[in-house]
Amino acid sequence: MTVRLRNWHKFKNSMRKALTCFVFFAMPASVNAGDLTLTTDSRKQSIFDIQSNIQYGKLTLNLPGTGKGRDAYFIELLETALISAGYKPAFTFEGSLNYKREIKYLVEGKIAITWRLATDQRDETLHKINVGLTNGLIAKRIFLIPKGQQYIFNEINSIDDLINSGLTGVFDENWFDTEVWKKNRLPFITTTGDLAKVYRMLADNSRGIDYFSRGVIEISDEAEQYPGLEIERHLLFVYPQDFYFYLGNISDKHKQIIEDALLSAQKHGLVTKLIEKHWGHLSYELNLNSRIAINLALP
Repeated sequence: MTVRLRNWHKFKNSMRKALTCFVFFAMPASVNAGDLTLTTDSRKQSIFDIQSNIQYGKLTLNLPGTGKGRDAYFIELLETALISAGYKPAFTFEGSLNYKREIKYLVEGKIAITWRLATDQRDETLHKINVGLTNGLIAKRIFLIPKGQQYIFNEINSIDDLINSGLTGVFDENWFDTEVWKKNRLPFITTTGDLAKVYRMLADNSRGIDYFSRGVIEISDEAEQYPGLEIERHLLFVYPQDFYFYLGNISDKHKQIIEDALLSAQKHGLVTKLIEKHWGHLSYELNLNSRIAINLALP
């Protein structure tokens, strides 16, 4: 009996050592690669769970903007998609950037990702994730106009009416909208630099511009910020386009992680669910179904 008991203790000790070695070699080392650190949190996990959870890790991304207002939707989509894929996302924000600086930062790797309308140039020079982000809402456009000017737009019922009216829009010179307006023979002027000056120019109603075309997901917040402007109530301009995530100068591994997470999120209905959460009220608030819809051709 004594011999058997002693042998049993030897067997238990040898098994304990073997399991300890198994856990030590099974645990992955931390991986540091730019903005991605993968670590394993094994607290409250048995050794049999470790292998199935080693994909969990902290993923830190620097993003444009502040994460507030319109951007809150894109941040929640990105965050939820990454969490669902098994990562722990952490975001830092670069603050408001004009278009040129944003793309520069993206190419240089100072920011990891941005969300913009798809264009041939962006698709050729940046890594695009092929998931439409707003179900086309960003390409449903409504005008911001100076207060008291609604009566002018009440006379517009077609694209020809807008062309013949002589009303002039304004855009940043780098925006895709300039190509759309040009294709549809609509008069406009361009500006550069701080976008805030566009709102001031429009509110002054003395700079030769009559409206600023905005996506339906943008316009309500902007109208609240600029009391000299109001939302035009009669027209809705539509073209077949959407926002997409574009990734900058980060590793192929990081790109694949983000892309796989977003494709999975789209497949499982997360995009539609979050659109309803953030913007489901806009159809009623902006009377989208009662407006004169004018379809615009793409270049």
